[in-house]
Amino acid sequence: MIKRKVDETSWLYFDQRGSLVTLEWGEGLITFVCRGVQLTEFAPYVIEHGEQQIRKFGRCIYMVDAWDSNQMTTDFREQMTGWLARHPNEVEAHLLVRSKLLQMAVNVTNLVLGKAMTKAYADIAGWEAAGRRFVGRFHRRVPALPADLRESPTG
Repeated sequence: MIKRKVDETSWLYFDQRGSLVTLEWGEGLITFVCRGVQLTEFAPYVIEHGEQQIRKFGRCIYMVDAWDSNQMTTDFREQMTGWLARHPNEVEAHLLVRSKLLQMAVNVTNLVLGKAMTKAYADIAGWEAAGRRFVGRFHRRVPALPADLRESPTG
């Protein structure tokens, strides 16, 4: 797996099967743009970014753009669900999805948590509006993968 700092507010996590690009907005809001599979190996990084947001701002709002992601591994979902369960008052996640598998994963997560800490959106405007409730300048940004990684199945 490749881990690369993109700029002062962004990181890239890349594997041939999937990728994540982060963007920190401040105020506890962070975007993850996901392509391909949300892999088990990504979960510790997503959690660490969440912990950083909680330390800095007292909350973490994940705005997950999974429009170009087709699935997440069961272990990824279980690691994230466990972490969410330990932070019921500080964390929530809003996922932009078109995959029915990811929609189902959101539903399973909420069932396990016994609380709706995650919400799936099938329309970009609704997802962006949810983000703007937390940070007024929020909007969808889809960064291009670096040229050396674009030939992959997830690029």
